[in-house]
Amino acid sequence: MEELGRSASDELADRLAASIINGELKPGERLVEADLAAQFDVSRGPVRSALSTLRRLGLVELPSKRGMVVVTLTPSAVRDLYEVRIALERAAVERLTRTPHVEWSSLRERLKELEDADRSGSSVNAAHSSLGFHRNLCALAGNDRLLRAWEAHSALIKLAIRMRQAAEESTAVDPRLHDHRALLDTLMSKDPTPAVGMMVSHLEEIRDDLVRILEASAER
Repeated sequence: MEELGRSASDELADRLAASIINGELKPGERLVEADLAAQFDVSRGPVRSALSTLRRLGLVELPSKRGMVVVTLTPSAVRDLYEVRIALERAAVERLTRTPHVEWSSLRERLKELEDADRSGSSVNAAHSSLGFHRNLCALAGNDRLLRAWEAHSALIKLAIRMRQAAEESTAVDPRLHDHRALLDTLMSKDPTPAVGMMVSHLEEIRDDLVRILEASAER
């Protein structure tokens, strides 16, 4: 029975995380255990466990006595998030440039997906493939702790990207997605200085764009 309970809470956490990332659950919206238990026809135990998982992922927060609410990403929170992301991906790039033999096929596949999304004009598919590219890059680095740290922040990264797309009210593909081909070419050359510089610059531009959009949205 305990195993079934964990499975139910994991499934519920996945469904709630998806609802937060796609915007069905809004920033600041309260998540009441009893209401969620009734909505998903489960006991309050799996709901409590699922909310605990979402809190670890950074998707919900517990401000004072209001109970759990969907996180509101602020410019400051995005800066903190990208400080961590940049550190992790910089470390992955440095490690890859020192690794003698790297199987680049997973990154090439993600790059192909990005180019297909670019041609079709699908910003959703492009964002998905872009994150897959960055995750695979971290996986290729061969440091399980680094990969787990990146994955622990991936839900918030997805939320930030979705918020940018919603704020811009645009389905256009981000022109920065073209950076990935140049980044892969530089990585394969095993020259650490330009590879690290390109990765850091790429992520800093995304961070600054997110902060600008969130600040403009707050002013409105």
